[in-house]
Parts: sequence; structure tokens; C-alpha cells
Amino acid sequence: MSEKNSSFMAEISALPTDLKAYFKQETAEPEFKDLSPGEYNVTIQGLKVLDSRIKDWKGTKKSVLPKYVDFTPQIGARFVSTEGAGSIVSRFNLLAFDKWDDLTPEEQESGKYEPVGEYACVKDDDGELIRTPSESGMVTVNRIQASVAHALGMTGESFALALDKAMQEKVVFGIRVEPHEYKGQVYSRVVSYFPVKAEIEADTEIDISNI
Repeated sequence: MSEKNSSFMAEISALPTDLKAYFKQETAEPEFKDLSPGEYNVTIQGLKVLDSRIKDWKGTKKSVLPKYVDFTPQIGARFVSTEGAGSIVSRFNLLAFDKWDDLTPEEQESGKYEPVGEYACVKDDDGELIRTPSESGMVTVNRIQASVAHALGMTGESFALALDKAMQEKVVFGIRVEPHEYKGQVYSRVVSYFPVKAEIEADTEIDISNI
């Protein structure tokens, strides 16, 4: 802390208690309007370590958790329109797990697996239900990360580092937002990412809307 800031905070500390309280109120995160479907130029204005047990950007824990004890680590990123249209949060899964419907009939009938929601689970050494890693699912995870890194112009970095550098450097890139239905509710989600300072051929924009 600089000497100037130290002096300023010391001046606040010397204030009467009732007046001091006004200077020490915590600042809240800015409110953003949700982006509606469309294409936008955006920057990253927030990153958080999240996981599948967390309900929202604020870090609220889900009140009801599934029977399996493992969880999906995630990176949360807030994309904000450069033209003031609003923002949208994307949650990037860092792991993928086998779905029950992906098992063969023989595997489903083997007794080894138990369906929990959409996932195929097995019991660990402690008798707890856990999901099994999915190789095909990780292909999708890596493909999404590659599409974001390409849009940021930061391929060759770890995904977390690429996002962090892009946020610090205020990199502008493009996203396409489309409506998506999940468990009977419709909400907006990002379905593709693309750089904005280059001609984009039709086959270079990576669409993840079917993932």
C-alpha cells in the first residue's frame, strides 16, 4: 500500500464510529442485463472457480445433491458485451462422465453400473457411488476449450491461463448466443466463439450448439 493510501485509510480510522461505517461498506458486484439470443463482441470481466455443487455465480450451494459423491470442476466466465447489451455467464466443465444411455445393453444389465439421473455410476472402495470418466466426453470438453482459445488468439496456453490473460488484456472476441431448453426451462447459452479481427471462413467458426 502506498504512503498516500496509508494516510487516507488512517484518516478514515480516526473518524467517529458512526461516520466510519459509511467508508467501510463493501462494494457489490455490478448488475448486468442478460444477453438475449444473437451475436456479440465481448470481453471477459470475471472468472471464478466453480463446480457442479454450486448453483450460481454468487457461489450458492445447491440445496439438493445427487447420490454420487464426486463433482465436476468448472471454470465460470462472465462475458460482457462491448456495446453495453448485457452479459452472460458460461460454465466450462473440466471433466466428463459416462451417461447411462451411452452404455451398451450388456453393460446396463451387468450389475456393475447403477443409473443416477443421466449418469452411469459404480461403487468405490468405500461403497460410495461415483461416476466413471468418459473418453468421448473429454473430446467434447477439449474441443470447447480449443474453440475458446482460438477465439481469444491464445492457443498453446492452458485453458485457465488463456482465460485469465484474455481478461487482464481485455481481449475482444465474438460469441453467438442461442436459447436452450433444460429440464423444462429455456435460457440463453453461448453456442460458438470466434475472433473478431479476422475474416472467418465458414468452416473455422466452431459451433458447439449440439454439444
